[in-house]
Parts: sequence; structure tokens; C-alpha cells
Amino acid sequence: MKPARGSLTWIAVLLLQAGTRLALGDGRETMSENVLFAFDSAGSAEPWTAVNDTVMGGVSKGTCRVTDSGTLEFSGEVSLENNGGFASVRVGVDSLDLSAYDTMLMRVRGDGKRYALSVQTDYRIIAGAYYFDFQPEAGRWLEIRVPLQALTARSFGRPLPTAPELNSSDIRAFGFIISDKQAGPFRLEVDWIKAYRTNESEGRHQPPATRAKAKTAARLIQEAIGRGVPLFNAGQPASCAAVYEMTARCIVELSAPDLPSQVVATLRAGLAKAETTTDPAARAWLLRDALDVAIQALQQDDRATKLPDE
Repeated sequence: MKPARGSLTWIAVLLLQAGTRLALGDGRETMSENVLFAFDSAGSAEPWTAVNDTVMGGVSKGTCRVTDSGTLEFSGEVSLENNGGFASVRVGVDSLDLSAYDTMLMRVRGDGKRYALSVQTDYRIIAGAYYFDFQPEAGRWLEIRVPLQALTARSFGRPLPTAPELNSSDIRAFGFIISDKQAGPFRLEVDWIKAYRTNESEGRHQPPATRAKAKTAARLIQEAIGRGVPLFNAGQPASCAAVYEMTARCIVELSAPDLPSQVVATLRAGLAKAETTTDPAARAWLLRDALDVAIQALQQDDRATKLPDE
């Protein structure tokens, strides 16, 4: 069954209106930058050291080097032998004060696997640090934004709810880690890492372009589900699935670098799963599940929207 032509008119108009904001942002973001790491010389990787599961009896391998193109390459192979399962690299810094900034920005190219940026402070965590998880699309350079207060404490891979929030005034180390039992070879490239702060106006922190784009993405998802549910319940699953698919593709294509990596990865995975079936109802549900998870992730940054149930 093909989607009803009239049922898609609203989404076409909405995408045209929202697309410009998703692609260009709202123009209010300015940055005061501090380049933390750039890998423009062969010696740039020398302070970085590998810390793999060999410290616990594992056999995983992870190393880092500066590539000919001037990037830091973190690569190796994760093994699950001897209860292992992680590899990491880190670099120590001398009590770095980032309290004048609220966000880090890093340009990375991954292989589709999940990684985490780690930050250590004066607060000692046994076998852990403060982490920000990200999963960059394979083979594509992306700029990942990391709000400093989004870094959460973990010890032995588990959340540490008793830990204080990150103390950005006393940073002691940075690093990257691959874990979660992701066996096999891996490769992550890092072009640079910066810290920045957005402008303040009349004592209030202005919402950055990323927040504006996230709000637009959340609105698109809300509108899509609001339109898709009646179509599905009226016996038009193909039209419902088309609405969901157009929405997910618009968000991914126009604003992927500026949204949380979890949101983008979820939508891409939903689109890929939907391609594996020709059943309209199954496609609609697969895409709806992806949209639900994506908007929940956006709600974590106070972008709450209430969705109707099918």
C-alpha cells in the first residue's frame, strides 16, 4: 500500500520551514574558544599513554599515534578473553581550569562503534572518571559537542551517583575509551578538541544553536507522531511509516553534527531496520520506536514534549 499523497502535504511544508533552522541554526551562538588539543606534529601523541584491560589480566590492545594528516589515531583490538573488554588512551594535564567554559567540541571520525571521552579531576574515582559517550558514524568526520555538566561519573563501568558534578576548575586528565564488550578491531581519529563558552546576555546564558536545533528536532518528532498515530489507527500504516521516515531523514541529514550522538545513532539505526522489511505496519513501528527513543534523549536537556500513544 502506498502512502496517501494528501497525508504527506503537511510534513513537506513543515520540513521546508524547519529545514533552514536545522541547517543554519538561529544565529545566536558565538564562541570564546580555547584549543585544548591539536595534533599537528609527530610528537603530539607522546604524552598520551595506553591503559588497556591488561592491567586486569585481559589481552586487549590499544595504542595511539599521530597520522600523516595530523590527527590522533586511537586504534587496536578489543578482546573478551580473561574477562577483558576495554582499551583506552589518556593524557595528564597540570590542573587545567576550564571553569570559564561550559562546553567542549571535538572533531572525530569513528568506525560506528561506541566510545567515551573521559575526564579526570581532583575528585579521585577508583577505576573510573567522568565520561561522555558518543557513537560517530563510520568513516565520516563529525563535530561532537560535549556540555561539561553532561559528563557523568562511573567506576568499574558503573554509574557513580554519589560522586559530585564535574569540577571543571581542576582537570587532571583527558582520554578516550572503548568498552561495553565490543570485541574486534577499532579505530577512532581525533582532529582537535576545544573548549568554548557561549555568549551571555543580561545575565542569562543564551541558548546555543545546538539547543535551538534540538528543539526543532523535538518539534518535528512531536508533529510526526501526532500525524502518524491517526493514520496508523485509520488503517494507513504505509502513510504513517512515510511520515516517520521523512521526519527521521530530515533530522539526520540536516542537523546530525549538532545533536546528541545518541539521537542521531538511534534514528539511523531505526531507518536501517525499517529498510529490512516491506510490511508497512512493521516499518511504522520500527520507526516509531526510534523516534520515541530519540525524543526521550532530547528531553534529558529539558526539551520535554508529550507524545500521543498509538
